[in-house]
Amino acid sequence: MSSNDEDTAVNEGAREAPVAAQHGCLLVVYQRNGAGTGKRIQLDRLPLRIGREEDNELVIQEEGVSRRHARIEQREGRIVLMDTSSTNGTLLNGAELSGIVQLTNGDRITVGSAILKYLAASDMDAAFFEQVFASIETDQLTGLRGPAAARGLARAAVWSRPFRAIHRY
Repeated sequence: MSSNDEDTAVNEGAREAPVAAQHGCLLVVYQRNGAGTGKRIQLDRLPLRIGREEDNELVIQEEGVSRRHARIEQREGRIVLMDTSSTNGTLLNGAELSGIVQLTNGDRITVGSAILKYLAASDMDAAFFEQVFASIETDQLTGLRGPAAARGLARAAVWSRPFRAIHRY
């Protein structure tokens, strides 16, 4: 190992990566007002009611969202989604939802203009690292992507070393 590797890998403030949850989660991929975008909702307490009313577990304050819009439950060990007679309906992967449907990893749920993504518990680690890679690779100001940071993170993971990104102006 070269001295450069040692210099860039040292980080006293490094934290351990979070452990994968036992339950799946929803990621708020898009919300018109931007308030909840990026939010992660653990599915450890089901049922999860989605709607405009404040007593829902997931509140979406937008036009096109009913007071009680949709619900996610666990039935026979499976995570299912149902529309609860909302005015504008619920979309699952771009198609109108009818009845009760089992969610699978990566499903996109649209409620009003909000887009949620379901991640199964078995894919939590992959989703976490995908999110980390995307945020490291993408310059927030220009939107350009660069592979150098991703390679550095991968190298740190292989050698079980902390990773520190240094931003230069």
